Amino acid sequence: MSRLVPTLVLSVLISACENPLATMSDMKETTAEMKEITADMNNKMDETNENTGNLGAASRHGFSEDKRDKKRKVLFNPSYYQDMGNTLVDAKVFLLSFEYQIWDGIADTQGLMERERLIVDAIHELHQSLSGTYEALKTKKKYLGMISGDSRMDNMTPLEVAGSDFQEERTFYAIATTLHVIDLLQERAIEQNKARNLDMQEVSLYDVISSALLKEKQGLYLSDADKAVLVKDMKEMSIDLLKARMNFLAALAIKNMIDEEDMTVGEKAQGLLFKLTDGSMGALRLDGKFNQVNSVTRGDILNKLEGAVKTKRLLQEVTGETPKLNADIDSIYRNLKGDFSQSDVSIDSFNQKAMEVDKFNSLREELIQ
Repeated sequence: MSRLVPTLVLSVLISACENPLATMSDMKETTAEMKEITADMNNKMDETNENTGNLGAASRHGFSEDKRDKKRKVLFNPSYYQDMGNTLVDAKVFLLSFEYQIWDGIADTQGLMERERLIVDAIHELHQSLSGTYEALKTKKKYLGMISGDSRMDNMTPLEVAGSDFQEERTFYAIATTLHVIDLLQERAIEQNKARNLDMQEVSLYDVISSALLKEKQGLYLSDADKAVLVKDMKEMSIDLLKARMNFLAALAIKNMIDEEDMTVGEKAQGLLFKLTDGSMGALRLDGKFNQVNSVTRGDILNKLEGAVKTKRLLQEVTGETPKLNADIDSIYRNLKGDFSQSDVSIDSFNQKAMEVDKFNSLREELIQ
């Protein structure tokens, strides 16, 4: 048995040496066949990956379109009625449902180009969806069929959004106020791409709109998404959305620190006179209880007030004019009763409440300038 193995090995070697060309030829043919098989397997894997990617994109597209369609039927139906709180929720879901919000691709050059196209689509769809509401609000009233008066947009106020006749106002305010929302899936996609050493930034429609307006003002290069914002009627709508955002955030900021029930008879009379004369007489005077609410509420007030001031600064930069608060909100801020001088808080400069009161005063002053 021990002799048999060497004999067989020797026999194979002799056979190979007798016809080395044939052996080499067989090896080359075998290697070529293996390369063809490997290439075919790679092609099939690429096709599988491409098909999987296409199926994923189609599923994502259908899911986001279905969610937006459901909210679109509520938000942009002028005869539909729901309260302001639910309108804000629906607006948030609508904006979170744009496909770029849930894009989960690879953030290489090609992937970012795909994401840019989805952002452009979102701007176009927002414009088209909101255009009917916007036109209804912008239409000027005509007296005697000839004299053009104010539009609903001119007289729109966050204090008057209840009732069946104000769905368009509610929708416009809600879209404007939630423009900044970012889906959590964006954060997940950013982390996944970071693991591949690829950079991807969070994007909201507020970011896209503000960036486009600033770039145009500064004469900088415009991306396709920027250009979508700057088409004439979309640009006008964007600026009006920012104005509505400033006013509604300012209104939300003081919602939890004032109470109309605390108004005296005289203050209610002054408020009525203010409304009847369109702000030329009287005033809206309310008691501001910033010092009396808890720290969480104070934080929420300051967060919304900062948002209103940030939007005001943006508008001032892109239009070259100082935007004015709605007359109702302006009167409330200018005539707030209450102690905002830190007299009931510690004089310690590191006292949290003292710093919050100081910040409130600073933001309020900038807002009403």
